[in-house]
Amino acid sequence: MAADPRLTPEEKRRFVEWLNIRSIKSCPMCKSSKWGIADHLVAPPPFAGPGEVPADTAYPMAMLVCGNCAYTALFNAAVVGLLRDRKDDESSA
Repeated sequence: MAADPRLTPEEKRRFVEWLNIRSIKSCPMCKSSKWGIADHLVAPPPFAGPGEVPADTAYPMAMLVCGNCAYTALFNAAVVGLLRDRKDDESSA
C-alpha cells in the first residue's frame, strides 16, 4: 500500500521554518502575507523539447499559495528538506 501523499504537520512545520529563515513573507504579486501550504507535493515533468515526451524524471515541489490572489510559488522539496523522512518511510514499508 502506498504511503499517504499528503504533507504531515511536521513537514509543514519544517517548510514554514525554512521559509522564515529565508524571510519569505509576502506574495510577490499582491504583497499579502496570507500564505497557505498545499497539502500535497507536486512534480512537474521536465521540459523534453518541442513535441517530445518527457522522461520518467520529475522534481517534487512544495506549493505555497497566496490566500488573497492565489499566486502559487513552487519550492524544491528536496532542497527544503521534505523528502528525507519519506525516503526512509518507503524503504521500511
